[in-house]
This record gives sequence, structure tokens and C-alpha cells, in this order.
Amino acid sequence: MGQEWNQTSLGRAAGVAANTVGNALNPDRRQSATKSGKLPSIKLTELDQIAKALKITVADLVTDRTESQRLLVLRERAAAYYLEHGTLPTWAQGLSGSNMDLGKRTGEG
Repeated sequence: MGQEWNQTSLGRAAGVAANTVGNALNPDRRQSATKSGKLPSIKLTELDQIAKALKITVADLVTDRTESQRLLVLRERAAAYYLEHGTLPTWAQGLSGSNMDLGKRTGEG
């Protein structure tokens, strides 16, 4: 990462509240369900902002897989799609190696 972060500095860099960063890091410390029964959770837009500030993808924050492991899964999905349909899915066309945009893929072809 190259830079030491704390909740305040990461929140400032991401454009979210320091408490949002803290809640994302320690979800078990969050308040329990609201009166409506909804469990508190971070918004995907806030998670995306934090990932961008860290110069990583949201997938890096929410999975244990490395980028190369995620890329392998995408290649396997593209190969399976190709075998079934005779063409690559649209999200895989023109992309190869490490330049596959992991954030813009969909399940459809």
C-alpha cells in the first residue's frame, strides 16, 4: 500500500466519514438492527470510494482471492461461455491478461 492509513485520513481521502470507515472495518461494533429491523451496512458507493482511495478494487476489499485468482475465474467463465455460444461474452471481448476490467463485468454475454 505504501501509505499508513487511519480512519480519519482514509475517510478524508475517500470522501466518507471516519465513522463509515470504522464501521466497515469493525461491523460487529455497529449498532444492532434499527426499529424497522434493518441491519446496518455500508453503502456500495462508500465501499467503492474507499477502494478508490486505496487504489484497489472493491473485490480486493470483499474477497480473499488475489487479483490473479479472480482473473483466472473470469477466464474460466469466458471459456465456458465461448464453448457454449461460440463467441466470447461482451465483457471479455478485447480484454486479456491483467488489463481485464474486473469492475465492469457482468454475467451476460
